[in-house]
Amino acid sequence: MSSIDFLNTKLVVPSLTEQSAIASIINTAEEEVKNIEQQLVSLKQQKLALMQQLLTGKLRVKT
Repeated sequence: MSSIDFLNTKLVVPSLTEQSAIASIINTAEEEVKNIEQQLVSLKQQKLALMQQLLTGKLRVKT
């Protein structure tokens, strides 16, 4: 593609209202990802604590 072809290429840009709506959806998704990542960190910490209690004998499992 030559520079002239590139400069003559037309881009379709959504309206500002539509851009705002898209940005809002993306922000909501990013917040959800952050929340899930925080939950994952918490669950991993709980797992390590539980494993430590089980391995040291502080916690027993009934069979």
